[in-house]
Amino acid sequence: MDAQEQDAWLALAAMLSVVPAALEQQLQRHDRLSLVEFLALSMLADSAGHQVRMSDLAEAASSTPSRISRVVAGLESEGFVTRSMDPKDRRVVHVTLLPKGSAKLREAAPGHARMLRSRLFDRLTEAQLKGLVDVLQDITGAFGSTDGSPSL
Repeated sequence: MDAQEQDAWLALAAMLSVVPAALEQQLQRHDRLSLVEFLALSMLADSAGHQVRMSDLAEAASSTPSRISRVVAGLESEGFVTRSMDPKDRRVVHVTLLPKGSAKLREAAPGHARMLRSRLFDRLTEAQLKGLVDVLQDITGAFGSTDGSPSL
């Protein structure tokens, strides 16, 4: 790598470390949720019928099924989600967002959004924000995500 590539890589590596840690800290302190839990609840809220296959949740998280299973088990113990077997294929497990999980997401979302706005979006012009989206989607696509969605 040349010097500019090295600078870009180090800046990206720092961002990949600092941003999730700060978001995690804010969510834990104010809402007693991990970032992965918040993102899982968000994915469920945005899904048809507020339901997602466990394997799809694991794929979106770039995670192992066992890790996502532990995250979902924690959310289930809090009454935020429920797991159920697909009646047509018992190998498939569905995760469904429950009203208490929706309420928890609505409670946590404003603080999460305020932090993102103050530390990210308010610092960028509209053109910079569009450029950031384009660059991040391009990078994410180059590393395997076809839709540019975030990893949990």
